[in-house]
Amino acid sequence: MSKHLKLPTLLVIADNPSIRFWVKKHLNDQFFILEAITKRGALEAIRNSSLDFIILDSGFEDCDPLKLCKEMRPLLHSSLTPILLVTGRLKKSYRDEALEAGVSDFLNDQLDLEELETRIATGRKAASVRQKTIDVSAALKKPKKENL
Repeated sequence: MSKHLKLPTLLVIADNPSIRFWVKKHLNDQFFILEAITKRGALEAIRNSSLDFIILDSGFEDCDPLKLCKEMRPLLHSSLTPILLVTGRLKKSYRDEALEAGVSDFLNDQLDLEELETRIATGRKAASVRQKTIDVSAALKKPKKENL
């Protein structure tokens, strides 16, 4: 079995080569990393892969990152997949709009790699807790079989 099949899958959507380089360099031993440099590439990667985490650069020139996020959400294999938006635009109105579009968290565009790692761990843990809550809720709603 190849190494990448044992690792969680992370998609980096950025047309900025330095962002892709630093994310890969810093997280390559923790994730199987896919890259997309266009909107089309991002949507194709989402359709063809089960993703554990997405990093989306807001400086993405191919399209508006929030519109892309709205398009991505319904295509994801899990609605709980965290999406981290790397942005310098942290005004409350923009954050609210981004959260409405499906962004899970934000990271300043200075790309602090330790903070990135923390945000990824927090996002994955939150998604796991939400999934467990959904599973327990579904189990509680199932009708119990009566013993005959």
